[in-house]
Amino acid sequence: VSLGLHPYEDEITLLLEQPPDLPKFANNDLTDLGPSYVWISTERQLESLAEILNKEQAFAVDTEQHSVRSFLGFTALMQISTKDNDFLLDTVALHDVMGILQHIFSNPSVCKVNYPTKYILVLFHGHCSKMVFCFFFV
Repeated sequence: VSLGLHPYEDEITLLLEQPPDLPKFANNDLTDLGPSYVWISTERQLESLAEILNKEQAFAVDTEQHSVRSFLGFTALMQISTKDNDFLLDTVALHDVMGILQHIFSNPSVCKVNYPTKYILVLFHGHCSKMVFCFFFV
């Protein structure tokens, strides 16, 4: 019995009844998701990361915020992943030098993927005074 409450109810019902034959992707090229990562907490490390990211075609980024006893909140951690490496950035320690990543995030030829995007756009507008280009929201 349909109540007609969802605007895409018919399409969703059809997909559930007749799932599409989607292509299968091989996981042969995936690396082990072990506990390996690179901790970035100094200006020199951040500059090295910027050089690495500048050579990438795409990377994923996520942030963790802290808003207890803070009107605007602040970004406490940033995670950046390339195909080969995972980086954790101590954005509290790097607060004054996060602008080092400005040219990477404003470069439209480097694809950035993030979910959710609200806080990272606030972070980079506040720290870099620049817009972020070629950013995909998932």
